[in-house]
Amino acid sequence: MEQHVADLRLITPMHVAAYIEQHPGSPQTIRQHLAAIKMLFDYLVTSQIVPTNLAAPVKGPTHVVKRGKTPVLSAEDARRLLNSIPTDSLQGLRDRALISVVLFSFARVSAVLGMRVSDFYENGRRRWFWLLEDRKVGGSCESRKLRRADDCCIRNEFN
Repeated sequence: MEQHVADLRLITPMHVAAYIEQHPGSPQTIRQHLAAIKMLFDYLVTSQIVPTNLAAPVKGPTHVVKRGKTPVLSAEDARRLLNSIPTDSLQGLRDRALISVVLFSFARVSAVLGMRVSDFYENGRRRWFWLLEDRKVGGSCESRKLRRADDCCIRNEFN
């Protein structure tokens, strides 16, 4: 039996909790929908339509990820991808270098795209990358050293 509330101001945390409990989706979907409801009520509070965020005390289902879903490229697939990029133009060389750094350092694409030439340096015989997540907002900085096998591959890409 479904019950509807005629006015937003009459919704209570119990209504939100009941909706979340009967939701047929997966835990990830339920958490995403609950986040959307909380954002809606944040907006309603900011707009002074309701006095408080009534969805804030509601907790979503717990969801623990033991293994990621992102597929990993094999070494052969990575090599095939890099070899498919033409190197007869400046754009091709740039694209190949960027994709090489992403593949061999496991860095975020946004951090690699924000790199400058000075962020790539050698310390002794090893190459390092200075990654900055978001330069505009003073984001986190991280220096990463490449494994020897990856370092050799990147040396071949840049030589």
